[in-house]
Amino acid sequence: MSVNDPHNNDISRPLDGSAANLPVVPVTSGHLAAAPAGGFNWNEGTAGDEGINLVRLIHALRRRWPPAIGFGLITGLLVVCLLYFFFPRNYEAEALVRVRRDKQVVLSQGLFGNDQRDYDTFKQTQSALMKSTFVINAAFRKPGIAQLPMIKAEDDPSEWLAEHLRVSNPGDSEILSVILKGEDTDQIEKIVNAVVESYLQEIVQSEREADLERLDILKRESRNNMQNIKESQELISRLAQEVGSSDSEEAGLQHRLEFDSLMRMQSSRDNVQERLQQVEMDLLVMGRRAEAAYTPSEFEVEDYMEMDPWYSDAKARLVFAQEEQRSMTVRGGTPSPRLQFALQTAYSDVQRLKSQLRERVEARIRRNGGLDESKIKDVVGMLQTERMMLVEQLKQQNERFIEQKVRLERSIGTSAELELRKVELVNMMKMMETVAEEMDTLDLNLKTKPRISVIQPAIVPEVSDWILRFSLFGCAFAAAMGITVFGVAMWDYQSKHVNVPEDINSETTIRVVGSLPALDRRGWSVGGLRGSSLESVLIESIDSIRTALLCHNGDNPVNVVMVTSATAQEGKTTLAGQLAISLARSGRRTLLVDGDLHNPQQHYVFGLPFGRGFCELLRNEATVDEVVQHVSAEGLSLISAGYCDQASLRALARERAQNVVKQLRSDFDFVVVDGGPVLVGADPLLLGQYADTALISVRRDVSRIPKVNEACDRLRAVGVHIMGAVLSGAGVEFRQRKLELAYEDNGEIEEAVDA
Repeated sequence: MSVNDPHNNDISRPLDGSAANLPVVPVTSGHLAAAPAGGFNWNEGTAGDEGINLVRLIHALRRRWPPAIGFGLITGLLVVCLLYFFFPRNYEAEALVRVRRDKQVVLSQGLFGNDQRDYDTFKQTQSALMKSTFVINAAFRKPGIAQLPMIKAEDDPSEWLAEHLRVSNPGDSEILSVILKGEDTDQIEKIVNAVVESYLQEIVQSEREADLERLDILKRESRNNMQNIKESQELISRLAQEVGSSDSEEAGLQHRLEFDSLMRMQSSRDNVQERLQQVEMDLLVMGRRAEAAYTPSEFEVEDYMEMDPWYSDAKARLVFAQEEQRSMTVRGGTPSPRLQFALQTAYSDVQRLKSQLRERVEARIRRNGGLDESKIKDVVGMLQTERMMLVEQLKQQNERFIEQKVRLERSIGTSAELELRKVELVNMMKMMETVAEEMDTLDLNLKTKPRISVIQPAIVPEVSDWILRFSLFGCAFAAAMGITVFGVAMWDYQSKHVNVPEDINSETTIRVVGSLPALDRRGWSVGGLRGSSLESVLIESIDSIRTALLCHNGDNPVNVVMVTSATAQEGKTTLAGQLAISLARSGRRTLLVDGDLHNPQQHYVFGLPFGRGFCELLRNEATVDEVVQHVSAEGLSLISAGYCDQASLRALARERAQNVVKQLRSDFDFVVVDGGPVLVGADPLLLGQYADTALISVRRDVSRIPKVNEACDRLRAVGVHIMGAVLSGAGVEFRQRKLELAYEDNGEIEEAVDA
């Protein structure tokens, strides 16, 4: 299938924007086939190149003002919306909590230390605990907090409160400031107080209770250690009497080596035994926590149940029925059967839903409070598994220790056991000292004043800032819109579009040889020309280009001219068609060749069917007479692009293409080739070598100066002569005294010629 097969791509309709948006004028003598589209007739000259070209910036804004204004409004509104949501609210509730520094004196070095960094870490930890999910959920369980409108309006109240609650340390002092911003002073005050109270109850008080529990466990462990030390001392005394006091000093080098190995095994066994004791202590603590099962209060259960929509609806119906019954009783009336039935039904629904939801709600409360039995069971299971592994490991190490001890006793006697018992006694004494130190520390901590206390409940200062906020919104909207409009204009400015003919003359390597007037999409120009008046201006414009082409001074006469452009959508198809019509109108046998093989459009412009054409000539599958089509304009013929394939493209670079052009030169007075865009493919570079000169079509507000220069460089690099550029869509001067507009009653415009 060929590249431009009409069954593959719908080439029966225009694809090049240069012709797609233009009105088609009937192709008769003295008429134009089509006219270029454009915008407003801005004819200002260009400014200097240094700095920002103000005139070019104004043209950029002229081209982009609808999207610039649209994006500016959107950006301004987005900025205002962001400021509205993130700008501080009207009011804020603040509570102050003191975190004392002096409690460090009675704490052990292993807990907090005595430097500023440890104290800062402690304050940061308390700030994080204040906003923790555990404390926030405990605050929601307080009566009435979960039913506040601010809380009920959020899909996830816990996440919302953790995000908006601010805990800071003003001035690096001992004070923690707890702040919540909002518009309702009563609600934010209640929420802040509930959070602070829950923090004191769930964190501060629970830590004190944990210290008491740990102190009790350490006391029992201390009593056990004292009993073990006493028994060890008695055993050492008995062994010393049996072996003599100097036995351990006479063992020698072999004794030391064996004994060192035994001590290493003893140390490893002691580490395992110490970890086993710690695990058993943790199991004891978790067991007590599991025994003290937490039972939520009725208020907590009721608050969580009201979050269920079905329960909330049933309770609302019950309250409504009770209020109606109470109202009728006050008026002295008797409740109707309908009301009694509604009351009974609502009460039954409430009790049924409460019985269904209670177990799940209590489990959820325990889970949010960290008291879920399943979690405690999981932790206990993990500790029990670790305990079993430690017991097995301790058993294996004991067996290896006994074997080593037996070998040592066989070699040096029972003095090894005496040394071993002495080492065990030393280890037990060290452990006893550690336990005693920890007990003293906990005891001192429990006797001191609380380190954390509330010095100010939540208060709300009455301060409003509506005027400041609206002023800020207005300034932000204006700034955002202005920056966006300027940014869009600068984006277009950087593209360096062609605005006026002087841009081509001053910033490119070619000159302007003609201009075509501007039309809008409805077929009338901004200057007020329509109908025959506009057609006359277009004819004069294209005839001036034809005259410049015919009078072109060169070494050889111009018979073949190629019309091309840098990129697509730049009006080359229209220019080629108008130029061919103008040459035919001057009495010359003119042929228009559609050389845009990948995107042919000339057959659509002239209303002819698509068929064989230039590609078939290149492949030598047809003769010139077979592919030439005659149009309604006298003296003008057309060869369409035909069905393009790889063989056609390869033939452009071979002698066959040169022979085809040579034959066309001999059969016609003038050949106009509509070439493809230079920067899109290599076709126009090959076709240009067979043409006498080339015209570059430039479209106002579409063509870009860097692209035009790049296209000219490519053409010159392959030896193509460039006559100049034709600017489409620009304002065209005309003789005002000759063309005058007369408006008839029917709204038609007629042309009156000055006598």
